[in-house]
Parts: sequence; C-alpha cells; structure tokens
Amino acid sequence: MNDNKKRNYTITLALIFSLFFIWAISSNLLPTMIRQLMKTCELNTFEASFTETAYWLAYFIFPIPIAMFMKKYSYKAGIIFGLLLAALGGLLFFPASIIKEYWAYLGIFFIIATGMCFLETAANPYVTVLGDAKTAPRRLNLAQSFNGLGAFIAAMFLSKLVLSGHEYTRETIPADYVGGWESYIQFETDAMKLPYLILAGLLIVIAIIFIFSHLPKIKEGDHEEGERSNEKLIDFKVLK
Repeated sequence: MNDNKKRNYTITLALIFSLFFIWAISSNLLPTMIRQLMKTCELNTFEASFTETAYWLAYFIFPIPIAMFMKKYSYKAGIIFGLLLAALGGLLFFPASIIKEYWAYLGIFFIIATGMCFLETAANPYVTVLGDAKTAPRRLNLAQSFNGLGAFIAAMFLSKLVLSGHEYTRETIPADYVGGWESYIQFETDAMKLPYLILAGLLIVIAIIFIFSHLPKIKEGDHEEGERSNEKLIDFKVLK
C-alpha cells in the first residue's frame, strides 16, 4: 500500500468515525425529546412511548432493503443517502414546530432513524475493509469509542438546549407568565428544533464532504474472495 492510499484511507476512516458520533447523538437525544413531547403535546406515558417505537421501528423494517441498496451501489452511496435523509428529518422540525402535531414528530423520528440505519449498516463493514484486515478489530474499537463521545455530548450539552427546567401544566403555569399557556408551549416547542437543526446542518456538511471527496466506492462483497458479478443481492434462504 503506497503512502497516497494510506492517506486516503486515513481521511475516509476519519469521516466514518464521525458517523459513529452522529448516530449516537441521534439515539441519545431521544429520551430528552420524549420528555419534551410529553409537555408540548400533552401526552401521557403510554402515548409518549410511541415516539421511541417510531424511531426503532425503522431499524426493524429497513436493514434488509438497505443491505440490498449497499450491495447494488456502494457503501459511499448508502452513507450519502443516509446523511441527507437524516438531515431532511432534522429540517422537518421547523414546520413541525409550527403545526405542533404529535403525528408529525412520529414521522420525523422515523425518517431520522431510517437515515441513521443507513449509516450504521454501512459504517461497520466500511471500517473493516479500509485497511489491513489484521487491524480491523482495532479500527472498529476505535470507531465505536465515538459512540460514547456522542452519548456524552447529547446528554450533557444538547439536552440542555431542549429542557428549560420548567414543568408547567395548564393549571400550574404562573398567572404572570408572559403570553400565558400558548406562549409557554411555543417556547418549549421551539426549543426542540434547535439541536436537530444543528444536527441537520452537520449532516449536510458531512454529506457534501463525502460527495466531493475521492473516496473508494466499495460495494458489499468486493473484499470477499471469489465474488461473482451475478450473485444475488440478498439470499433469502437464510430465512429457512
């Protein structure tokens, strides 16, 4: 492996490591958002649980279609698509903060989770094929350490952008609160969109870097010996 190839792999791996950081932020913001939605949409605990269901349902539905997409196109194409899809979900917080409907947030979290599912499906195998196979476990361990960093950032900093510390109800809101209940709900609703608009901007920047960087387009199975061009995208015999 020449120096140029090593340098390209170093840049690529740095970008892949950022994906581990991104999806950790997304999933670890979810509990904070559930607490906030219970206030802004006046949900009970049972109703709020559907927020988490909507998010993780994407991980149940899409892994096989995403794997087929990766195998037909490339890891890079899947990552770019996932980044842009998750960014779209983040940007949708802006209209959602206007209509303030619970169903809109369920849809948004499903879209974001689908984008993150693309990233998770691609990132782990991408780390293993970029570089010496003997050091693949070390690269994976290093990449997964960014999950912890993302969780820390989400819990310690981004959650504070969302939670105001005020837990008012229609009955307990102070009489002198400027604008009354509607103003309070709008303030709390606007607080939810800020971290996701930041996240969407970051996702778009990373996607642009992937698009314009000369990165290897590695398809699923390219690193396996004896790969045949007519191999099935998915072998459903495993379901037996």
